[in-house]
Amino acid sequence: MLAGTSRALEAQYHFEKAIAAKPDYAEAHHHYGVLLAQMGSNRKALAELQAAVRLDPNLAEAYSDLGSALAAQGQVESAAEAYRHALQMKPDPYEAHLGLGRILTYKGDATEARAEYEEAAKSPDPNVREAARNALR
Repeated sequence: MLAGTSRALEAQYHFEKAIAAKPDYAEAHHHYGVLLAQMGSNRKALAELQAAVRLDPNLAEAYSDLGSALAAQGQVESAAEAYRHALQMKPDPYEAHLGLGRILTYKGDATEARAEYEEAAKSPDPNVREAARNALR
């Protein structure tokens, strides 16, 4: 765990340096936001992901990750909107299908949730695929 923590802190340092040098670097904000979410800094992650989509509204993956960050903060409607936005731009961010499926399940819309889980189950990522298949059971 210590080695992983050390690497995460090193990555954090480098993202902060990159963003300080080029504040309009949307992808740096995006990946830094993902790192912060993995580290449990959800509010900071949310701010970085919001900066990423503000700076480059064409980053479908950033919208998907923003949806996850919003969902983690309990902002269900905003999360669903972010996931849908990601899917409008690019139909195959499977994580967005999975996240939207979870929100639809939470909201009680089993039919739409099932359709989203079925799409997520096509993911090449075994973790997303397995989570979707578990949700379908």
